[in-house]
Amino acid sequence: MNKERFEELVGLLLDEEIAGKELDELAGLVAEDPELLEELRRQLITADQLEQYENEQRAAEPFVKGLE
Repeated sequence: MNKERFEELVGLLLDEEIAGKELDELAGLVAEDPELLEELRRQLITADQLEQYENEQRAAEPFVKGLE
């Protein structure tokens, strides 16, 4: 397994530019290696947290107001 390829695939996923074949490749890599799965999980959590920070609609106040 090539660590650079894993990082490339994760980058494509986070940039929402990953194709079906590449997504299958990434899924195969993380299915075979628990460390890669954990790394993918950490990167997805970090990306989501950054999106929440940068997107005012995902802040707590607009969210609560939207529930009213």
